[in-house]
Amino acid sequence: MNINKGFFSLLSCGLILALFGLLVRFLSKYIGNFTQVSLRMWVAVLIVLPYFYIKKTSLKVRPKNMILFSTLIISFPLYIIFFTLSIMNTKLANALFYLFTSSLLTSYILGFFYFKEKINYQKIMVAILLIFGIVFLAYPFNFVQGYLGIISGIVGGFFWGLSNATRKFYVGIINRWLIILYQMIIGGVIALLLAIIFKEFKTDLWTFNTYTLLLIFGIGLVLIQFLLFTGFENFKLNLGSIVLASQLVFAQIIGIFVLHEIPTFTELIGCACIIIAIILSNLPKKNLLLPT
Repeated sequence: MNINKGFFSLLSCGLILALFGLLVRFLSKYIGNFTQVSLRMWVAVLIVLPYFYIKKTSLKVRPKNMILFSTLIISFPLYIIFFTLSIMNTKLANALFYLFTSSLLTSYILGFFYFKEKINYQKIMVAILLIFGIVFLAYPFNFVQGYLGIISGIVGGFFWGLSNATRKFYVGIINRWLIILYQMIIGGVIALLLAIIFKEFKTDLWTFNTYTLLLIFGIGLVLIQFLLFTGFENFKLNLGSIVLASQLVFAQIIGIFVLHEIPTFTELIGCACIIIAIILSNLPKKNLLLPT
């Protein structure tokens, strides 16, 4: 296990996910939320398909545990869909709070029971720091928009944690290209059905910018999948979830330099808490002077 490789893979994934937040703002000017989720997944399908032709790799898969494999395939697209619903029904900071607190709890529980990852003082400390950081970023909370944003954010976080856990379980067992292909197909179909239900196609605007952003998104989706595989292959599940929260810090930095959004004092405190949590998650316990 190469801990540094895993750490920087997950950190890079956090950066790309933060960039996705910026691109969503741009793409939402042209097409609906579920439409873009579906189409960027279909673009990802087109990107990975040539691999199977070049490598003469079969598209068939015969997992020993079909329920566990199905969970792996469907949890990632469901995380994206529920998180999108949360964003549509509450402010972004609140949606991120529900997502990361739920995914953190899920990762800690699954890491403890299925990967035998001990809950020590280091992990408790970084988890508390992360939660405080997210609270400061989300403050003041806005609950007036109803419970749909809360529920969908929590459910999305559960699927995010479940996706990372099952991904870690299948590392080296099933071809990751095949996993990505099936995840994108399932997600593309589900999101397309939701786009039809919400009648998003009536307001879609198809321009050169639309196609360009969809292509960038598709490439990014494939890239973060490989980064997640590499990250959780070389890093513990529960601490890896902390590193992925770097997305929140990168989002603040992007907001400053690209969108010219000056963070508040509480947001700066939140970023500081998250940065410290991420640093502590990658330090050997002996350097922290903590009891076992």
